[in-house]
Amino acid sequence: MEGQAATAIGDIALLSLTYVRSTGHDVVLSEFQRPNLLVPVTGTLSSRNEHMSFERTDEPWVLIGRGRRETIALPASDNDYQAFVLSMPHQLLGDRLARVESRGGIVWGDVSREEDLHLARLTLALATQVSLSGERGMERRLADA
Repeated sequence: MEGQAATAIGDIALLSLTYVRSTGHDVVLSEFQRPNLLVPVTGTLSSRNEHMSFERTDEPWVLIGRGRRETIALPASDNDYQAFVLSMPHQLLGDRLARVESRGGIVWGDVSREEDLHLARLTLALATQVSLSGERGMERRLADA
């Protein structure tokens, strides 16, 4: 898949927050240290690992455990694919990460559950705070993205 992608990255203590805007991409990556919480804003996200696959329709977030995966992002009909990715140390999730990985390594939020929507809103609020807090490098990268 040919396309254009831009990212902006900001570090918040032990967390990394990435903003992704893409005309569409298909990437295979290995992440063995840090699980990732993906919060899609526009477009469609699908991901698969050796155990399972997932395609986002209206889920507010996707948590992907450690390991090798392929992720495909498709733009919306009227807008690029956009998402925030919160990367965290595995210790932050404690035994929850072991449960996620024992179930295949991918779990997602349910749009009908208020607590799942809240997690997505917290991630978006964190992105706003990083942008407003004087993290000018992040702000410039977001503007360029």
